[in-house]
Amino acid sequence: MNKKNILTAAVSLSLVACLSIGATLAYFTDKTQTAENVLTTGNINVKLIDRTEGPDEEDTWLADDPQDDTGITYTHVMPGDEISKLVGLGVEEGSESCYMAMSVSISHNNGLDMEDIYEDIRAQAIANGWLCMDAPNGDLYCFYSEKVNGTVPMSLVTLFDTVNVPESWTDEYANTTFNIDVKGVAIQAANLEAPNEALNNTTCNELSNMLQQVALG
Repeated sequence: MNKKNILTAAVSLSLVACLSIGATLAYFTDKTQTAENVLTTGNINVKLIDRTEGPDEEDTWLADDPQDDTGITYTHVMPGDEISKLVGLGVEEGSESCYMAMSVSISHNNGLDMEDIYEDIRAQAIANGWLCMDAPNGDLYCFYSEKVNGTVPMSLVTLFDTVNVPESWTDEYANTTFNIDVKGVAIQAANLEAPNEALNNTTCNELSNMLQQVALG
């Protein structure tokens, strides 16, 4: 190798060495401030409404309304009476929008047929916008067909407002005591469909399960 080639090789090696040294230099960097994302979940808040607005002067029946959500006791009830009993669900102010369902169960002390009472309550519920079905346990299940918002002090949705004692009841119903038990549940409306006519979508199934759990205590 002549001197010229040796010099060229030496310069090339020097350049490689310089490039290797250059690769150890620090990168340009920067960082941002931390963003804190706060998410607060909503809540569903409903209240069972059960009250009476009677009796009137011409009524013979009496009502003992304790005003503590334990129910109303009616006495001196006669066939043909139209008894004031307002039952429904109220959505409290500030609650998220929800879908609601209620169950009606009638028990009595003499084994007589209460179908007339059930059917009257069913008719009132349907007229008030509820979808109704007979539950496997014999209760009446009612699903409100629209979502309800908690944007006012109390959004009240009525299920029924009277109990109509059949005129057809005869002496065999004398001294009969019957209880009308009502329960209510609600589920978020966000990301769920409204109850459908067939009462078989996810919302209806979830509300039915909730009513069953409430019934079991």
